[in-house]
Amino acid sequence: MSRKLPFSVLARSGWEDGYSGSDISVHTPLMKGWRSQRFCTYPQELVLQLGGLFHVQQLQLLSHEYLITGQIELLVGGRRLGHISLSSNEKSSFRQRELKSIHLDIICSEIKLLLHHNHINQLNLFNQVGLVAINIIGDDLTNTREEDNNHSHMRSDQVPKFIDLSFAINQDPSVAALILRLEQSKQNAVQRERYKLAKQLKECIEELQQVGQELTSYEVQKREAVLHEDYDLAEEKRSQGEVYRQQSFKRLNLSALLIESDKMDDNPPLTLHPVRLQDIHEELQPVRTHHKEVQPIKTHDTTALPNISTHEICYHANQDDRPLPALNKSSSRTATPPRTATSSSLHELEALSKKATQEAVPVTKVFGMHTVQLLYSKHFQHRSEGLDNISSELQLQTSSTPLLLQAITLVLRKLLRDKVYQVFSRCVDLLLEVCCTLAEKLKLSKHDLSLLVEKVGYVLLHRLGDSVRLF
Repeated sequence: MSRKLPFSVLARSGWEDGYSGSDISVHTPLMKGWRSQRFCTYPQELVLQLGGLFHVQQLQLLSHEYLITGQIELLVGGRRLGHISLSSNEKSSFRQRELKSIHLDIICSEIKLLLHHNHINQLNLFNQVGLVAINIIGDDLTNTREEDNNHSHMRSDQVPKFIDLSFAINQDPSVAALILRLEQSKQNAVQRERYKLAKQLKECIEELQQVGQELTSYEVQKREAVLHEDYDLAEEKRSQGEVYRQQSFKRLNLSALLIESDKMDDNPPLTLHPVRLQDIHEELQPVRTHHKEVQPIKTHDTTALPNISTHEICYHANQDDRPLPALNKSSSRTATPPRTATSSSLHELEALSKKATQEAVPVTKVFGMHTVQLLYSKHFQHRSEGLDNISSELQLQTSSTPLLLQAITLVLRKLLRDKVYQVFSRCVDLLLEVCCTLAEKLKLSKHDLSLLVEKVGYVLLHRLGDSVRLF
């Protein structure tokens, strides 16, 4: 399940005193965020370090209302993914903050942001840029494999409302945490078919959202009074906020609702599955032994270009490095090892390095780990055999998917650079098979073929310039 991912600011080019960005991941209405130094040089750099390796699905950036950068570049694993542009905010008279949501599908532990020159306005006297808040939404790697079978990308309308940055910046922090807790209890109640309790939780959550916004208003007024050194007014607003909080919680009967929710969460439902005649029949059948191939664990490429999109603008750095269309992960399959022994069986397959494993993620998903080990082997017989496996597997395919096309492209780009003529020649044959023989069978469109040729064509042209004669 998607959630807010923990992160911290690992490095930045500089900051103004009091705005180091240490609270940029703590989402409250009164957060300060990060500001660059006065009259700084551009681009300014922010490096975000996650609390481990996560599947990142969305990155949200809340800009300052008048210290606005013109453009933000996004880099992961040393590779530029794209950039977003921010408006000058003149239409709102610098009273609103722009929130950008960038949709991703990557595995990473660090994200780098490059903020370019600021928009010039009468309030930004020192040519600074600033971000008030950053939110990273994603999932643990342990859950990614299960979710791959259900959906491939999370869009903005699929982001849970209560982990979205637009919710947190308008809510009292304690009330926001309470709402998240009640939302989880509501989902558990629905799962246990306790619909009366789910309705009560739903109504309580809706009321609490109004309470949280009102408490935020009291807090803002209190802070303003403190800034003007009107401490009597500050004490009055603090007291009003506390009284309103207690009265609201009592009116909603929140204590009783939390106790009932906790009782439900501590007692998982007992599910009784009805006995079917088919199950009894299967129990009476003699035991049969069979060999089942172990499915490889899916890994993810931390440097592969994902699809980047925002609500407004989406760019990619290099047209030669554009990603293929969104992956259809539900179509992933694992190829079986070759059924007959070949000359390559004389050599034992080597274990893949971490870099090779990450690089070959699409190939692993489509053709299996065994074929990947062959393709990345030090022995040319293995690599040639791996290409034969792919050719045989493609003969069994009836249609193409974006993931299949991406896997084929990766293999061709890698092995067309092979220095062994036998492997290079077999790779050329595979390219001809895909473009000529299998194009109609796999239902490849002209766009798919042109994209494939664009990806591998320059590799072939480069090989034609080699000093070693290939043909």
